[in-house]
Amino acid sequence: MRVFRQTVLCLIVLLEILIGSLAGATERFVPVYPTDPDRPRSMTWPLVFTTLLPGFDQWYEGQQTEGSILSGAAFGGLLLASSARLEETGGDVLASRDDRVRSAVLGFQIYSAAGSFSAFHSFRSAAKTWPGQFEFMKTAENEGLDDLVSAPWDVSMLKRSTTWGALALAIGIAAVDVASVDSIWSRNSYDLRDLGFGTAFSTFAGMHEEALFRGTMQPLFRRNWGSEWGSNLATSVIFGAAHYSETNRFPLAQTLAGYYLGWVAMENGWSLRESIFIHTWWDIILLNAQYLIESRDRSRDVIYRLPKLQLSF
Repeated sequence: MRVFRQTVLCLIVLLEILIGSLAGATERFVPVYPTDPDRPRSMTWPLVFTTLLPGFDQWYEGQQTEGSILSGAAFGGLLLASSARLEETGGDVLASRDDRVRSAVLGFQIYSAAGSFSAFHSFRSAAKTWPGQFEFMKTAENEGLDDLVSAPWDVSMLKRSTTWGALALAIGIAAVDVASVDSIWSRNSYDLRDLGFGTAFSTFAGMHEEALFRGTMQPLFRRNWGSEWGSNLATSVIFGAAHYSETNRFPLAQTLAGYYLGWVAMENGWSLRESIFIHTWWDIILLNAQYLIESRDRSRDVIYRLPKLQLSF
């Protein structure tokens, strides 16, 4: 219990530092050198390296503020992730009630978020050096990392039918799943730790997966192919494939959800705020519904939730 409380406190501090630092930055996504058509920034290997080594491209391009924030968050995440060996949990890390395992899972989520944010920032900065090639996302070209971090809590999104319709579906699915278990309150140990972990995990998943897939990968495909539906389809297929696991061999639900989130982003002028809100709260609702169900029912794979990327380390 003590370990989990310390983890939650660390998460709060990290988020406050991230939001405060980014909100105070005056050059969001603007390169520190003049935008020179003769020196366009690469959008291939730098994106790969900075996803795996968060902050890499920011340091390389002289963006020290962003590099410090992203590298620091990644390092902190790795420290938390080292608190337990996840391979000893039997593969279903989300089903574990062990505080050390949960701390490790959240640590990996922080590291993944730092990598996705780093790739998103690198891409948006590089787009500034390719005049005229990203006009389709003109209205969202200055969307910053602080916008992504605050998106899960923007309740104004609930005014949109594209948001409340999707979340109403999530609530309906969760209600049916919970109601299928008799005497649930007398047979499970759902508590505030489950709520806190499910919310934290879902928030990081919603932010970093949208930043990577809808915020970086999809617009790159759109620029290269000139097709909105084609770029959305390709991204959603990759998104679904990233959620493949032994218990989810046909991630069709994730593929369809990815396509919907991609469509929402395009409808919003390539802004990610609504797609992040939907993704985050979809996961919060359904992951916490799982924790309401006894362990033997919770061990079954729930394909309608958008699980974390299945990466081993």
